[in-house]
This record gives sequence, C-alpha cells and structure tokens, in this order.
Amino acid sequence: MLTIEEVRFGQGGSGYLAWPTRARAPLPAVVVLHEAAGLDDHVVDVTRRVAAAGYVALAPDLYARDSIRPEALTRERIEPMVAVLDELPFAQAMDPAARAAAFEAHAPGDAARLQETCDAMFAAAADVGDLLPTALAAVRYLRDEVDASRGQPVAALGFCMGGTLVGRVAAADPALAAAVVFYGRAPGDDEVAAIRCPVLGCYGEDDPRVNASVDGLEAAATRHGVAFTRVVHAGAGHAFFNDTRSTYVVGAARAAWVRTLGFLLEHLT
Repeated sequence: MLTIEEVRFGQGGSGYLAWPTRARAPLPAVVVLHEAAGLDDHVVDVTRRVAAAGYVALAPDLYARDSIRPEALTRERIEPMVAVLDELPFAQAMDPAARAAAFEAHAPGDAARLQETCDAMFAAAADVGDLLPTALAAVRYLRDEVDASRGQPVAALGFCMGGTLVGRVAAADPALAAAVVFYGRAPGDDEVAAIRCPVLGCYGEDDPRVNASVDGLEAAATRHGVAFTRVVHAGAGHAFFNDTRSTYVVGAARAAWVRTLGFLLEHLT
C-alpha cells in the first residue's frame, strides 16, 4: 500500500509524491525526472514502482509553476502530439520536416497547434537549464521537509530529458547520494568534475544521438574520479524503458530496472 500526495515545494514547484504507507520512516528518497513529454501516466507509474521498492519518490512537474503549465505544454496538448510522433520511426521523429509532414497528414486542421506544442517540448529538452532549479528544489524538499524522508539520502533518476537533467543535478548538488541516467545526454566536462556521487547510465545500443556523448562522459568520469557505470542494452533504442511507447523493449527494460534497483539499494543506505 502506498501513500500518495500531490505536493507543492520550493518557489512554485509541484509534483507527485509516493511512499510505502506501512514502512517505518524516515526512508531514503528518489527524485524521478520525466521525459520531454512531461509528468504523464508513465512517469507516475515509475514513481509508484520506486515507492513500492521502499523509497519516498517524488516526480516534480518540471513544466509547471504553481501547478499550472504553459498552454502549449499541458497534458491535453502533449498527448495527441506524442501519439503522432510515436507512429514515426525514431529518426523521422527527430527530423523537423518529417514531424511537420506527419502533423499535417494526421490532423490537417490542427497541425499548427501540434507543431506549437512540439516546438515547445523540444525547446525544453534542448536546454534543461531552465528546469534545473525545480529539480534541485525537489531534492531539497525530500531531504529537508518531507517527514517520511527528512535527513535521509536522496538519489535522482531520470529519463531522456530527465536523464540529461540528472547529470546537471548531480553536478549542482554535492550531497546527492546517487544518480541514474536513462538515455540522457552527457553533461559537460566542468559539470562532470563537480559530481560527487556514483552514476549509473542505462543506454540503448541503437540510440546514436545520445550515445555520441557517452564516450566523452566515460572519459571525463575517469579523468575526474567519478564512479560511472555505463550499461548498453543490445537491440534497444531510445526510450526503451517507456512501456507506453512503440520504442519499448521489454528485455532491456527488465534488465535496466533490476540494475537500477540494485544500484539504489547499494547507495541509498
């Protein structure tokens, strides 16, 4: 049984908080950072899985201020746009011209609206710096204010855009206990040098756009003495863990989840 709360924290932050009701508090905690598609049913499900494993889990809505998102990034706008992109091969979903053609083909009367939301989503994912304050506030909230986790170690777990953001959080918060990156872009060398916690990176073999940065991350981690474990899952591409998308690869997702839980168990004590 889980206790679930919709919470507010920091300067306008909000999110989904869960922890095992019958567990003796305080418990270690995990911030779950969502993909570019936002705080959706998949991220809520992952947050519940983390909580069911014995942690206080918080998924902040990185797009919201005082629980309100910009119009272009509301769930009602994002979900139909993502549904169109999910029908495309991944390379085409990353191509602006192919996306625009798909929107026109699927919803000619609503293509401009879909395009506006798509542009806003990709802009947020391209530069996660604007999202960093909310992510850091979520970590502090778990560490300092939530009764169920106050004073306990906190880890960050993120997917795609959220995985990219995890690296920034780890660099900015020296007290972070552990970081788990699912197919996120690597942080810069200066940021890697600032990381003080162990990092687990889970990547798909068929994800060249993200993997192009991972060799550099591995070299930077070695150079700066950061404990970085890189795991590449054969036969999997980007977003292989998302079981609501056509990119889902069950074997890779299963293996990555088992490894993630083991990593959290090792470092959140």
